[in-house]
Amino acid sequence: MIQGQWDNETPQESRRYCCGHCGSDITTNKGFSYRSPIGTIVARIYICHHCNSPTFFYGSTQIPNMQLGRVVGGLKNDIDHIYKEIRDSTSVNAFSMAVMGARKLLMHIAVDLGAEENRTYEEYVNYLVDNNYAPPNSKKWIDRVRSLGNEANHEIRIMDESDAIAAIKFIEMLLVFNYELPAEAESDETNDDDEEDHPKAKQ
Repeated sequence: MIQGQWDNETPQESRRYCCGHCGSDITTNKGFSYRSPIGTIVARIYICHHCNSPTFFYGSTQIPNMQLGRVVGGLKNDIDHIYKEIRDSTSVNAFSMAVMGARKLLMHIAVDLGAEENRTYEEYVNYLVDNNYAPPNSKKWIDRVRSLGNEANHEIRIMDESDAIAAIKFIEMLLVFNYELPAEAESDETNDDDEEDHPKAKQ
């Protein structure tokens, strides 16, 4: 959260939006306006009342926009870092970068889960499927991510939001399946052990 107070803030036309900084669904009239030489308001900046961060609106354009995907727990530093980069890129409509990042992250996940380094993308895909790190019946979805990644890297085609949604939805599921759920299970086991060591805590 940004600490402090914005100077010369004025009441604006009330607007509802999802804050690209904190993810809150808000309605606010706090902010600033930008006028053309003839006095018409052409852009506004609204201030989120949850995180105090600014969001720029110009016509239908919102910067930063709401990130695709969700926060996933239990991730290792490098995997968490790349996943955040992917989500951040969607907030500025950089969907081709998000799709390429999803392909790169899938390779990092495979290596973290035991695959050898310096292998091809297809070998990493097969490793995840053959070793049950990908949920059953997900190979077609992985192949779609692979196809999207190839097009983003090697073909002259711009990825759009639907491409990014498909790639991130799968990556998010893969991260939850292999990191978040095991971390939660381990945390539950630790809590159960603590209760057994301190039976009075149950009373």
